[in-house]
Amino acid sequence: WPLILGTLLSGSAEYIDGMIVSRYFDEATFAIYRYGAKEFPLFILMAAAFSNAKISEVAQSQDLIATATQLRKGAADMMKWFFPIAIVLTVLSPWLFEYFFNSDFSQSAFVFNAYLLTLASRMMFPQTLLIGRGLTRTVMNVGLMEIGLNVVLSLIFVTQFGIVGIAYASVIAFAFEKVALSVQVKRRLNIAYSQIIPIIPLLLWSLALLAAHLGAYFLQ
Repeated sequence: WPLILGTLLSGSAEYIDGMIVSRYFDEATFAIYRYGAKEFPLFILMAAAFSNAKISEVAQSQDLIATATQLRKGAADMMKWFFPIAIVLTVLSPWLFEYFFNSDFSQSAFVFNAYLLTLASRMMFPQTLLIGRGLTRTVMNVGLMEIGLNVVLSLIFVTQFGIVGIAYASVIAFAFEKVALSVQVKRRLNIAYSQIIPIIPLLLWSLALLAAHLGAYFLQ
C-alpha cells in the first residue's frame, strides 16, 4: 500500500499544477500550459523500465554495493544518449511547437523546456534500492514531502514567473525527492552517493542542459 499511495501522489501532481494554473489564468493560458507541461516520453519510459528491471536484482542481491554500481553505470550509459537529445530539443522546441501547432503555442515550448530539466533527476535511481530492499514506506514519506514542496513552490513561483514557474517548481520538487531518497539510501543501506550516482557526468551534463535552456529562453 505505500507504493500504491506513492504512485497516486506522484500522479496527482499534474492535476494539482493544472488546478493552480486554472486559478490564476484564463482558459487560453491553461491550454498553452497543458500543451507544454509534458516530459519527453522516451526519458520517462526508459528510466522507469531500467529501474523496474533492477528492483528484482536489488531484492536478491548478496552484494548490494555491486548492484548499486550497476545502477550507476546504467545511468551513465543512458545519460550519453539522453542529454544530447534533451539539449537539441531545448534549442529547437520554440520552432517545433510553432510548426506542429501554431504561433499561439510558442510559449508552450518554454514550459516543455523547463520539464526537460527533470532529466537530471530521472538519471538518479535511489528509489530502486529502497523498493528492492522493502523500504517502501520511506519512498512514500518522501513522496508526500515532494508533493507539499511542489504545491508551495508552485504558489510562489506562479506569481513571479507565470506558468513556467509552475514547471520550475515541479523540477525543484522532483530533484528534492531524489536527493532525499539518496540520503535515505546512505542512512538505511550505508551506500554512498557516489556509488549509485555518476556525480561528475551528471553535473556536467546538467549544466550543459541548463545552458541550453537559458540560451533558448534569451534568444526568443
